[in-house]
Amino acid sequence: MRACPSFVLAFVLALLALLAAPSIAPSIAMAQPLIVIDAGHGGSDPGAVGCSLEEANVVLDVSTRLRTELERAGIRVALTRDVDEFVGLSARAAFANSMSADGFVSVHSNANSGTPATGTETWIANSAGARSLELATLLQAQMVASWGLRDRGVKRADFVVVRDTTMPAALTELAFTNNCATDATRLGSPTDRQAMAEAQARAILEWLGVMPGMNGTLRGVVFEDQGVGTMDLSVRLPGAMVRIVETGDTATGDSPDAAWLFDLPAGTYTVEASAPGHTTASRTCDVTSGGTTWCSIGLFPTSLPVPDASVPPMPDAFVVVEDEDAGTVTPRPDAASLESPDAGVVARPNAGDCACRASTRRGGSAWMLVVGGLVIARVLRRRRAIGLAVATSATLAVMVSSCTGAESTQAPLVTDEAVPEPIVVRVVEGPPIRIVSERELLLTTSDGTALTAPIISPDGRTLLLATPDFAALHAWHDGALTTICETQHCGHEPRFFGAGLVATRTPEQSASAIPGDAYTLDGQPSTTRLGAHGAMAFVEDEDTVRVRIDGQTRTLRAHDDRFVRAELSPDRRFVMIWGLTSGVSLHRLADDRVFALGVVGDPHFDPSGRALVFDRTTDEGHTLLTGDVFLAELPSSGESREITVRPLFTSERLETHASLSRIDERGHAHVAIERDGAIVIAEIALSAD
Repeated sequence: MRACPSFVLAFVLALLALLAAPSIAPSIAMAQPLIVIDAGHGGSDPGAVGCSLEEANVVLDVSTRLRTELERAGIRVALTRDVDEFVGLSARAAFANSMSADGFVSVHSNANSGTPATGTETWIANSAGARSLELATLLQAQMVASWGLRDRGVKRADFVVVRDTTMPAALTELAFTNNCATDATRLGSPTDRQAMAEAQARAILEWLGVMPGMNGTLRGVVFEDQGVGTMDLSVRLPGAMVRIVETGDTATGDSPDAAWLFDLPAGTYTVEASAPGHTTASRTCDVTSGGTTWCSIGLFPTSLPVPDASVPPMPDAFVVVEDEDAGTVTPRPDAASLESPDAGVVARPNAGDCACRASTRRGGSAWMLVVGGLVIARVLRRRRAIGLAVATSATLAVMVSSCTGAESTQAPLVTDEAVPEPIVVRVVEGPPIRIVSERELLLTTSDGTALTAPIISPDGRTLLLATPDFAALHAWHDGALTTICETQHCGHEPRFFGAGLVATRTPEQSASAIPGDAYTLDGQPSTTRLGAHGAMAFVEDEDTVRVRIDGQTRTLRAHDDRFVRAELSPDRRFVMIWGLTSGVSLHRLADDRVFALGVVGDPHFDPSGRALVFDRTTDEGHTLLTGDVFLAELPSSGESREITVRPLFTSERLETHASLSRIDERGHAHVAIERDGAIVIAEIALSAD
């Protein structure tokens, strides 16, 4: 065997140095607090109209100015809309939830009938907690001080965008659009709009605790990077050493979660992590005064394990992480029957002696340099966290692929090639689904808080339910209610897996991520975690959807919408994509055909991948008017040119938040929905029996 040419090694080292440079690290921005600004109405919904003004245009201008002010202060901002377009209420809330935002502010202007009213007011949800009230109080005080209009106070109502968000949320009514004498003059003035944006920014910064002299918290976990960053935290590295480069402070992630925490003055810090058998990595993160910054670090293994020939191959299904101390992934013996929506295993290549055979490939070393150059150009231009990790691993795999003893399964380079135009196929209406039986429950916590957003288990026997602020998750089983977790966002889109286990997301994970925490049904933390390891769909940078299966990554959507969530069906046939303006669609991977379901929301696959449930709602700008639940039967034939959507719950009552158990051989399943604040569990029959 001959050694790798020195110029190749030099190129690899240069590339690694380049990737380590703080100036291009994509995780810098991702460490900041995130505020979602929601400009009300838009598109076909102009909102309040009066005095030659339209609410939608006024609040969009204030919102974009507010974004500028917050970003100037170092805060990340996402807008639910940045042009004059219609976005549904449920989609706005889901968008903020999908990004695990720290706060949500919806910007509106008011109107009334009769004699025009005047003044500024702020709204929070009926069930809102202390942090929402604090945010609303600060916003109200700053807005009144800025424009000097009548103080109409902080009020409560179940407006969708403040009720269904998983973070502290407030809705501001700047002034009355139809009051031409006073309020509308403020709303119509660019100078006053700027003053209002600055006022709201001051309130938000104070609420975040961005004040001189206060320490902040820097925390995270150390995990083995599966090629998708914090999208998959399932393999933790207990015992990893973490060091703050600037201060020399160190910590050890000794817990099974490999969690670490530092209390630091506000500023920018480089966090370095190391663990035996893994590459050392660093990440630059900003600490804000009084705030908490999540800065988890992923490490790549330095060598790949040699498979034991006596162990049977992993089944073509998802895996469960059993032995975290060893950093290994072990399937359960009955992995094919485990109750989880995830699928996929990546077989890792054998370790072997390094023998660089690049010159035997077509194009030889020149081809490798070209590929490497393209990767660097890609990284410098896009600066995306996941794209960076994928591009890095792909380049190294190309340049030293012969050093592994087997073909690499790392994700290939994700290029900027044009995404093929999808072939949109027909969606047809089918007959209503028969309800075999149903019961309605009012499930509340011990203090009387009504629970929401039910997720039913694959066997239909257990429900997961969140508190209205999604900061706590409860399990309802055999008539008893148990608290699962009480951490920020833990009630948002949990999953069942394994035998009586529940997976929840950490505060830094998006709605597309594989949940990184696990609990038993009695609320005890578990070291067994749900892992995808090669099979997942995810949203990157709001506007791009990617799917990764067995190390191969491809782009399904890019730049035509902002996306709430993407999810791979349990059988790997479809990717569900939920866009803010385009609604929900199903992308069939076998032939790139797209089934567009329209502007609907809250989609969930059944655990077998045979169906998708979703709701269709209407609203009047603040509250939902109607809500019905439908079921899309996913065709078993790979050549089917249409999909059938069937009504499931379409009464006069408000019905939303559906989830589905496994569909049995008779075509029966259990479904859970929310109906006017109560929880409904029903047995349904898809077939005629």
